Amino acid sequence: MKCNVNILKRKGKKGVSYSIQWVDPRTGRRKTETVGRDRSLAQRMAADRRQELLEGRCAGITRISYDDFTKEHIEAVRGQLAPGTCHEHELVLGQFKEICDPKSLTCITFAMLETFRQARLKAGNKPSTMNKSLRSLQSVLNYAVRRNYLKVNPFTGNRRALWLKEPEPTPKVVPYEDYQRLFDACPDDQWRAILTIAYYAGLRRGEILHLEWSDVDFDSGLLHVANKEGHFTKTRKYRQVPMAPQVVESLKKLEMGRFKSKYLMTFKHHHFDHIYHRICRAAGLVDDNNYNIYKLHDFRVTCATNMQRQGVPVKVCQRILGHADMATTAKYYLGADEQDLRDAIKKVSAINA
Repeated sequence: MKCNVNILKRKGKKGVSYSIQWVDPRTGRRKTETVGRDRSLAQRMAADRRQELLEGRCAGITRISYDDFTKEHIEAVRGQLAPGTCHEHELVLGQFKEICDPKSLTCITFAMLETFRQARLKAGNKPSTMNKSLRSLQSVLNYAVRRNYLKVNPFTGNRRALWLKEPEPTPKVVPYEDYQRLFDACPDDQWRAILTIAYYAGLRRGEILHLEWSDVDFDSGLLHVANKEGHFTKTRKYRQVPMAPQVVESLKKLEMGRFKSKYLMTFKHHHFDHIYHRICRAAGLVDDNNYNIYKLHDFRVTCATNMQRQGVPVKVCQRILGHADMATTAKYYLGADEQDLRDAIKKVSAINA
């Protein structure tokens, strides 16, 4: 790593003054610090700054190797972030090491980020996948700044230059006829409940799989989507989701097992993709390459689209789906006049009843 620190001399009306100049290894930008009229002081400050750069210390930051930070970070966020997010952080840190091989955090530069992006693109990654990796890496380095391992995140000021333009995604809506085919192909009541909750309540996959019986309130007709040990909602916020009659009916069929487990869905979650693919195949909803035509997330999109078609206000839809940003909801929503949440869910439950 280059550690050049130059002494600059300037003549002014009051005489000669000195400053030192170097390149910040994190951002690739030149930094200048004024010293004054004392040349010997400028030489000492230049030597000190050069030593700080060699040791990976800059403006008081703590030196740590890349490998040590990776271990520390994954251990620190486990239990704080969703398991999928932790996996994404671990994955992107490994990919960045494999491509750029940084020895410490302070040697990560904008040029390294560009190298990482280009290597991933050459490997065949789509712009959306690449942007997701960059967002994860940016988030990881934000943690490094908060822990005083970096003074400035290398992404700062360079984000627009790194992000790739993504094609606008086309929402995929599951027609009721295809939903019914998948519903009829389900092997048991648990899977029928999963599809019903996704279709009529719009819960995310992780939220459905971590539903507990204490989250189901038949009296008030609400599902409580809450943070739990080992699982957090995507926005880290608690919300209540009204249950359509179809959801209530599907959960009533599971009540016999409520004393065997606190969870509604008791099968092993790592079997989820395999079983769902069997359901899609049995329903005849796979393409020529044997890939599922619909993802479970498409049921969530369908729920939002059905609300929009029924005139449910965008703010109500946002509350039901648990979106942090209304722009996310608006991708599948045109908007309408404000109305009561109960009236909104009655309209949704009437769809295909």
